[in-house]
Amino acid sequence: MSGMAVSYEWSPEEQREYSLAKLLKYIEDYVYPFHPYYRKVFMDRGLDPRKFRSYADLRRIPVTTRAEVLADQRAFVLRPGTSGDGDVEPLGPGRKLSYVLKTLRAGYSRDVLGSPRPFSRRVTQTRAAEWEPTRFTFSSGVEGDRLAAGYTEHDSFRVMPVLASMLYLFGWEPGMRGLAMAPGLPHFAVQLAVAAGLTVEGGTAAFVEAWDTVRETERLAEIASRLPFDMFLASPSYMGFWLGCALEMMDEDPEMNLSQVRFALLPGEPLPGERREELKGLFEQVGSHGVEVLECYGSSELRAAFPECGEGAGIHLDPEYYFWEVLDPDTMEPVGWGEPGVLCFSHVGWRGTVLLRYWTGDIAERGVTWDRCPRCGLTFPVLRPPVGRLKGVAPFLNDRDVTSCKT
Repeated sequence: MSGMAVSYEWSPEEQREYSLAKLLKYIEDYVYPFHPYYRKVFMDRGLDPRKFRSYADLRRIPVTTRAEVLADQRAFVLRPGTSGDGDVEPLGPGRKLSYVLKTLRAGYSRDVLGSPRPFSRRVTQTRAAEWEPTRFTFSSGVEGDRLAAGYTEHDSFRVMPVLASMLYLFGWEPGMRGLAMAPGLPHFAVQLAVAAGLTVEGGTAAFVEAWDTVRETERLAEIASRLPFDMFLASPSYMGFWLGCALEMMDEDPEMNLSQVRFALLPGEPLPGERREELKGLFEQVGSHGVEVLECYGSSELRAAFPECGEGAGIHLDPEYYFWEVLDPDTMEPVGWGEPGVLCFSHVGWRGTVLLRYWTGDIAERGVTWDRCPRCGLTFPVLRPPVGRLKGVAPFLNDRDVTSCKT
């Protein structure tokens, strides 16, 4: 797939070295010149990322907290400078020339349907595709402190297809359909479903439906009965609520058919073993037998969500567009692979909102093992649930307490 350079057949050591090297090069080429917040951090601390060569160098960058991002969210969006802009650098001659060459090969609908414009305006449009956010997702937040994450066209068509293809880890195939049961709000759960539908190769379809009331939940059950969906995507709480609602509806309408479901992908909350078994039992009751109930980890800050490759196999994290760390919750020093600590990540290769060494507040109680997975046979950093939350840190997806179709 275009944009994919990492090999999942490498040894863990080779993959870790690749991921770190790609991050350091990205910091040098994009973050240092074009990121208002981190450029100031580098300047204030006397750091020159052009000389970074090791993980020890990376650790000289302080961790980034949610509060720091919320204080000035615009400062975390990559942007080239303009004349008189001292916060970031302007584009160099090489990058400017690359936009001219891309524009010569581009065919824009704007030039067919709109009024005539000079070539320079077309070049500006080509440049905007890489740098200007075209959409945002928002974290659930607490007390209204929603954190926004901006995506550019580069992110949508270069990065997201690679991340969406991780669905294939657990058996997804081109042409399958997924029903996303999430609030119709601009947060990552909806984003995940939209991205999968638009970018996964082979004509995969993903429905996105909003829910807020029992009536809409019942409507989702009716849709799922009429159309053959291979996967449901919902938080564990809402998935249980929805299945309970579907059971009540099936008592009144025996012709309802939900037997085709093969996978349930569940982000937003921890999925302990007893909860997984409870949901599998509910799927059996609605007529879907042998459903794989898979835990998924993601957040708006992360700008993606990652699945298990099989039940209980651990959540497979992407090593291409992220660099992963696990830090001690008190000292913020790195812990060993497989040891408990707070999960932190750095974006690699993204445009739009970019975070380095972001302190998620998520406690990986069994740590992260960067190794070859015994189930799928591929090398990944694997997050081992359960994942808890530090006190006072906002959850990455707020769900209402749902237990019955009639609540």
